[in-house]
Amino acid sequence: MKPKPEEAARNISEALLASCAARSQVSVRAVAFTGSASGSRAEKATGQYMDSRMIDPTLSAKVGADTGAEALMVIAVLRYGPEVEGGGVQSIKQGANTRVGASQMSISTSVARAVTWFNAQFRCALVRVSDGAVLWDASVRKRQKRVTLMNVTQESVLQEAVEEIVDTFPWAKPRPAEPR
Repeated sequence: MKPKPEEAARNISEALLASCAARSQVSVRAVAFTGSASGSRAEKATGQYMDSRMIDPTLSAKVGADTGAEALMVIAVLRYGPEVEGGGVQSIKQGANTRVGASQMSISTSVARAVTWFNAQFRCALVRVSDGAVLWDASVRKRQKRVTLMNVTQESVLQEAVEEIVDTFPWAKPRPAEPR
């Protein structure tokens, strides 16, 4: 089941925040917008970023005053969640011939299964609130076929996408070495 846009944005934001907090050389924190005016300004800033890759300096300064932050991370979700590809059904036919005693036997099977892909595609930017300057702008697209044996899930695809985008963040520490 495909997540609602609010859920997709929340999942990506939480994963990105956790990764940035763990790897960033600068202080990163989430801010909940308490007033409808501040939430509306943050949404407008995101819309401006998506439309033009720029944010009005006056608007960014107001969002900065609302949050007390020096910079704002703007995240735009482009595609997120599972998708069933092209009609959703893949047919697999297999056949085998064998000899049993004096008889030649043919065995044929046909299996239909749904092919599911997990997606995580988003764009984000770090905007300095004092003047609306975009300090960092990056996007990522991960699309992987569901493979149970390899434990490919929506969460694993999201985590890969987040780690890939944080790798490009100028103030990020390198990824920790994976144990062998």
